[in-house]
Amino acid sequence: MKKILFAALLLTTGVAGTTELFANSTVKVAAALPKQVQNAFAALQAQYAANNQVLTNVVWTHSGNTYTATFVIVDMSVEDSYTNGSAAFHANGTQVQ
Repeated sequence: MKKILFAALLLTTGVAGTTELFANSTVKVAAALPKQVQNAFAALQAQYAANNQVLTNVVWTHSGNTYTATFVIVDMSVEDSYTNGSAAFHANGTQVQ
């Protein structure tokens, strides 16, 4: 039994090492959003939630003093209903029109 566990450990280690060797992935950690932007986006989410919609797959980008969220709007009351959307905010939390 110990030999089987040891062999499994070696195989797992070998696979993990091979995966690390060939999977050249880059993970970027986004800078923290200003608190005012977080609050403004939470308010936007609440507006959509009031209409039974959820914002998913949120991706943030930052350029200068503007933070842009790109997302998918899922309407929970309609089957297979989704729309792409985005919203931009200044660092002080005001939404860009």
